Amino acid sequence: MSTTTISATDRKLTMRERQSWIASLSYSQQQRYRFLESRLLWEGEVNRRDICDQFGVTPNHLTREMRSYKTHFPNNLRYDEVNRSYRPGDQFTPVFASGDGQEYLTLLLAHAQSPSDGLKAELGSFAPCDVLLPPQSHIDNAILRGVLLAIHQKRGCEIRYQSFSTPQAENRTIWPHALAWTGDRWHVRAFDGHRSMHIDLALTRIQTIKPSNKACPEAGATDHAWEIFETIEIMPSPDLSAGQQRVVTQEYGMIKRSYGWVWEVSLRRCMIPYFLFRFRLDDCRGSEKSGGVPVQRIVLRDPRVREQYAFRRD
Repeated sequence: MSTTTISATDRKLTMRERQSWIASLSYSQQQRYRFLESRLLWEGEVNRRDICDQFGVTPNHLTREMRSYKTHFPNNLRYDEVNRSYRPGDQFTPVFASGDGQEYLTLLLAHAQSPSDGLKAELGSFAPCDVLLPPQSHIDNAILRGVLLAIHQKRGCEIRYQSFSTPQAENRTIWPHALAWTGDRWHVRAFDGHRSMHIDLALTRIQTIKPSNKACPEAGATDHAWEIFETIEIMPSPDLSAGQQRVVTQEYGMIKRSYGWVWEVSLRRCMIPYFLFRFRLDDCRGSEKSGGVPVQRIVLRDPRVREQYAFRRD
């Protein structure tokens, strides 16, 4: 009686076999497969030379990896002999790449802001793009290090700080516990001994810093505005047309509720004023129009949020 051996290429592999194969791959192998899938997903093809040049592997080495990939995911890949390139199969489903369009755009933005070859494995290659860069503010390394040490060591620090509420810089004792990015600058969240409350201090405005052994006052034990989250709901402006409102729901990733479309944002209480300011929700502009279209295209579902959290106007 003869025995017939069935190879892996002649049968459908189980999910466990595929997962076991993925788990056996090195990090560099997974990076190459992620690059492969990203190019297939966002550009429709990839050739051997692209992968070899990107990762410094030989064509023979790559051939073995491509054969292994196709063995485990046969419907994901087909070879175009005319153009000598790989193309996605009819049932292509990325395994190593996320396949998320928003992630692709986020990575493209990150690369445009700070070019890095490390992102190529995620993006494949880069579509031509341009971005408006934020001001490149300078944060002194010694200041940042002093703040981070205070946070990690749970101790205070003496700083000299230049605010815009006083003409001259002032000496303060603070007890930092977190950092916050507000869309245009970095802040340190800290208990301020001068004002006896938790406040935000812009890192760029700290001129000097040194450690302090002073114990934090009891009032600084818990920063409630940092610990407590609030959910803010934003809706399309009712003054927009139905078609315009539909576009707004897409641009802001709104979800449908029984009372309409909303963008739900969970924010720490101390971050809400910055959010309102950034998205121009800190002032009611419902009557302003440009070319017959409302200037404010999104509005707070609950106007009391603005009354409670918006920055006070001097």
